[in-house]
Amino acid sequence: MLRLFSAYFVLTCSTIQANGNVIRICGFAPVSKYFIKNQGGVSLAPLLNLCHDKAYGMNVVDYIDRDERLGNVFKDSMKEFNLIFKKEIMEIYTSLEGLRALVDVGGGDGTIPNYDLPSVVEKSPSHPGIEHIAGDMFVRIPKGDAIFMKTMEK
Repeated sequence: MLRLFSAYFVLTCSTIQANGNVIRICGFAPVSKYFIKNQGGVSLAPLLNLCHDKAYGMNVVDYIDRDERLGNVFKDSMKEFNLIFKKEIMEIYTSLEGLRALVDVGGGDGTIPNYDLPSVVEKSPSHPGIEHIAGDMFVRIPKGDAIFMKTMEK
């Protein structure tokens, strides 16, 4: 997806060398400003939901919650993405060393330490040293030494 958005100049993409590895760095291209809330809290991103809302009577996130098959496809997609993402994060960000409590808000399926909805936490696999906490990030986020947010959607 990042390469696709880069090809259409929605994102910028470059590479750097770090510890003998090539790391791809993506950023926002000028057109991205239309899809990110500005200082007034306005964006054109809701327009992207129009077609889905017209066809199904709800936004994509709500549809994923209601359609079990699509929900499973989405969860499997996030699980695979998180496995790749987690490895990259741990290799690159040495600033995470020494943290006693890292709160991953919206951790998905629990492959990354998480604070997520009760329905996700109850299915999360256990990992030594990781406490899964059920809750709603739009209501309250627990305290920690650092808070990690990868992808948020409401």
